Amino acid sequence: MFSSNVYYDTSDLPTNVLTLVDDKFYDFVEEHLEIYQSLLLKLQQINSVPCFLLTYDPCQILNLNIDDNDINELKKQICFPLMDGSFVIKTGVKTGFKCLRDLLTKKAEEKLKQSKNTKAQPQTTATFNILSSSS
Repeated sequence: MFSSNVYYDTSDLPTNVLTLVDDKFYDFVEEHLEIYQSLLLKLQQINSVPCFLLTYDPCQILNLNIDDNDINELKKQICFPLMDGSFVIKTGVKTGFKCLRDLLTKKAEEKLKQSKNTKAQPQTTATFNILSSSS
């Protein structure tokens, strides 16, 4: 039986992964997925982790009838052509984006939790200074 809970190990990600933009972000995507997925994001100017996480489906543009040479060339690499002239996106491309989204979401959640824990720690030094100055 297949479990829908997939283990994502964020420890292999660069510590600054959530702040990568432009070429550094595209290089990261290419390293973790492949060049075609990186190019698809670049064509749509999805240039950072937050922008990627807020994009519902980066493959959606491939289903549109857009007259653009770059998109048409990319379709040849990441889609299967159908007999009627339409295309179907390769499952691995879509799954790669989903896995990357889940991994980066987990990293963002860990960062948020770490940030909350840091803020929640008591400031004993500040309390001591306040008490000693009022004496």
